[in-house]
Amino acid sequence: MRQKQKSNKATGATVAGDIPDSAVESFARCLFPSIRAFFESEDGQYEFAEWQVRKDIEELLGRKIPDIIVQIARVAA
Repeated sequence: MRQKQKSNKATGATVAGDIPDSAVESFARCLFPSIRAFFESEDGQYEFAEWQVRKDIEELLGRKIPDIIVQIARVAA
C-alpha cells in the first residue's frame, strides 16, 4: 500500500514528485493484470517462493544475504 504523503488538495498531487493520485492509480490499474499474470505463472510462483525463503533466512540471521549466495544456490538447485 502506498504511503500517503502531504497532498495538494487543489490538484490531488502529492508533494513527492507532484504526481496526481489519479495518475498513480491509473498507472497501477494498467500494471496490475501483468503483475498478477506473472505471479500466477510457474516462473512467478518460483520467484515468490524463493523470495519467501530468502526473507525467512534473513530474519533468522538478522542480516541480508549477499546476492552472490542466492545466485550460487540457484545454480546448485
